[in-house]
Amino acid sequence: TGEREFVDLSKLPDIPWNLIDMRNYLLNGEFGIQTDFLTSKGCPNRCIYCYNNNFNKSKWRAMDSKKTLNEIKRLVDLYKIEHIRFQDDAFFVDLKRAREIFEGIRKISHNLTWSSFGACISDIKRMDNEYLQSLEKSGCTDILIGIESGSPKILKYIKKNNTLQDIILSNKRLSKTKIRVTY
Repeated sequence: TGEREFVDLSKLPDIPWNLIDMRNYLLNGEFGIQTDFLTSKGCPNRCIYCYNNNFNKSKWRAMDSKKTLNEIKRLVDLYKIEHIRFQDDAFFVDLKRAREIFEGIRKISHNLTWSSFGACISDIKRMDNEYLQSLEKSGCTDILIGIESGSPKILKYIKKNNTLQDIILSNKRLSKTKIRVTY
């Protein structure tokens, strides 16, 4: 088949969780019953090694916050989920959307925690201190940030779109929160 237009994730029907045995996908881990969830696809960055350049044409598209929160609520109601692990390649591209999601998580359940396994230094740089405090208060436990290298030469070569100074500054700012950061 030829290339097709990307699907608008917000217009997809509700996820039919009942078609699979969710017990096979739930983990009783550090934060209780948890599952992975994907709310966006792609990444707008152009790192030379990344599959997103070809597969997603360096475009980022996301399920809107309302639909995302609806799906999270369904997971919590159906499966008593206590922790969501967002597996997006770049969860924080749209900071307003991300904030609507993490503030909405608190309205679903005050005990629900979450983590993001896809963040970029360029997005962390755009977060002010108030945003970082809200992130922490929302139940965010962990953020995985792809920095790929501590070498300025390599960062430039792979077109990572951040510098070693950006990484150090972002790390210092995040260290003032209780959020665990992995690189």
